Amino acid sequence: MDKNIYENQANAKFSNNSANQSSKLSSFKSLLAIFKTFSKHQNLAEIGWLILGQLISVVLGFVSMKFLTSMGTKEFGKYALVLTIAAFVSAILYGPAEQGFVRFYFEYANKGNARTYVALFYKFLIRTGMGWLVIILLAIPVNNHFRASESAFGILIMGLYIIAFCSSNLYNSMLNILRKRKINTILQVVERSLIILFVFLMTLTTTLTANTGFLAILIALILVIFLKTIVLSKFIPIGNALNKSELAAIRKEMIKVIATFSFPFAIWGITGWLQSNSERWVIAKYLTTADVGIFSVMAILANYLVALPSGIISQFMQPIIYENISATADAQKIAKGFKTLKYLIAINIMLAVFATLFSTFLGKYLILLISNKEFAAYWFILPLLCLGAGLFNIAQTLITIGVVRNVPKIYLWPKVITGFFALFLNILFISRFGIVGIAISLAITALFYLVFIIFVNNRLTRS
Repeated sequence: MDKNIYENQANAKFSNNSANQSSKLSSFKSLLAIFKTFSKHQNLAEIGWLILGQLISVVLGFVSMKFLTSMGTKEFGKYALVLTIAAFVSAILYGPAEQGFVRFYFEYANKGNARTYVALFYKFLIRTGMGWLVIILLAIPVNNHFRASESAFGILIMGLYIIAFCSSNLYNSMLNILRKRKINTILQVVERSLIILFVFLMTLTTTLTANTGFLAILIALILVIFLKTIVLSKFIPIGNALNKSELAAIRKEMIKVIATFSFPFAIWGITGWLQSNSERWVIAKYLTTADVGIFSVMAILANYLVALPSGIISQFMQPIIYENISATADAQKIAKGFKTLKYLIAINIMLAVFATLFSTFLGKYLILLISNKEFAAYWFILPLLCLGAGLFNIAQTLITIGVVRNVPKIYLWPKVITGFFALFLNILFISRFGIVGIAISLAITALFYLVFIIFVNNRLTRS
């Protein structure tokens, strides 16, 4: 398998000119074959809905940001800090579970157990939601005991928002694995539209703060989660009829398989969070909450330019990769899956270059478009933030090489080491250079992480 995947690279390095031309022609034909596969009626429609969804998501995201940044840099900084808590919860629990549920869906669906699999997904959401709700309710008296500034209402609303946010994202992945791009795009547009509507209504009735903003978003998320549940249940095939003992056995097997596969992602999640979110808390410590708000707007822009388009493309291509590689008895399908992965990596490299150049010339105007002059004071660090985000995104895509071979644990140490390395650099550069130091720290960390992942992958392919 490894020999087939890297055949073109070996030819390019060791063969003569004639062999090089043959290799390039072979690569071109492979790319053309994949494009032809994508251009079939169903896949062409999926691509169309992905592009449309991306454009609408960006536009609606800009509109919602315009409303939310009207709360001012300090309140928006508080809003951004809560988002990092949501990212932490997602990183240690919902994100790893997402990897497991997506990775093994086709294997159980092919055995006629798709409905049992999705029922387990629902049970996971309900139980984790109830668990986090208990933690939120316990946090209120603890907050009062230490006489913290946050109100009980604020803690409750922010906690419920985190549960709803993480759950909604998990639904998106399940709908994508079913290749329901059109309905998923519509639901995501509805979600963003409702968020804008409720935030706008909130500005008409009261002063927009972080807490009132989260309340508006929470209402929108609850409505959309209800719709996503109806839609997901509709598209799941009925499958096998199982008695109680068979059902219990298959559920036990599913839990074991998903948990075993997902556990390394939870460890990565903690260190990955240190790498991607700790800088906001370091800013709050050494600078101000207003500075957190200023930086967060630029970080969100970098996300729109790099991670958002990459994520949407990955949502389309990764199910194809997993579906083909899961066909363990079909060598041709496996080869197709790995070739698709190579093109996904190439797309992410192009996105990183484009975002860096685009933000160099138009970064300031983009910040003013979604916020105001308060947030544009350090616009010149946006290109470096985009470069760092791009390098990180390329590394994350390269991890798929180990994931599809069911050895995600090989990335554990790169994640752990890079996470603490990022925290160290954040403290060092932010304490010395302020907001400018953030961009330097993130770029160095992302480059270090990328090199580390390439090193690990090279060892994997040689073994």
